[in-house]
Amino acid sequence: MDLLEYIRTNAKGVKGGCLPLPGNPRVGKQIFAAKGCTKCHSIRGEGGKGAEDLGKKATAFYKSLTQIASSLWNKGPTVLAKMAQSESGIPKFNS
Repeated sequence: MDLLEYIRTNAKGVKGGCLPLPGNPRVGKQIFAAKGCTKCHSIRGEGGKGAEDLGKKATAFYKSLTQIASSLWNKGPTVLAKMAQSESGIPKFNS
C-alpha cells in the first residue's frame, strides 16, 4: 500500500491521482457473465462448478486489489491454457 500511495502522490499529468475509482459490483457481475467467467467459476454457488467459487474465497484471500492481481498473475499460465482449449477461448479485456 505504501508503494501505491507513493506512486499516486507523485503521478504527474493525472488530475486526482492515478489510482482507479471504486468499481460498481453490478457492472462487475455483468462483466463476469459476459466474459464467460460463469462457465467455470461461481460466486457463492451461482455459476459454474468447474473451478473455485470465488465468492467463498474472496472474504478469506482478497483483501486488496494487489492480492487479487497477484492471485490472477500466479494462476495465469494454467488458466490461460485451459481457456485456450475451451470453445469460447480467452476473453479480451480493455481498460
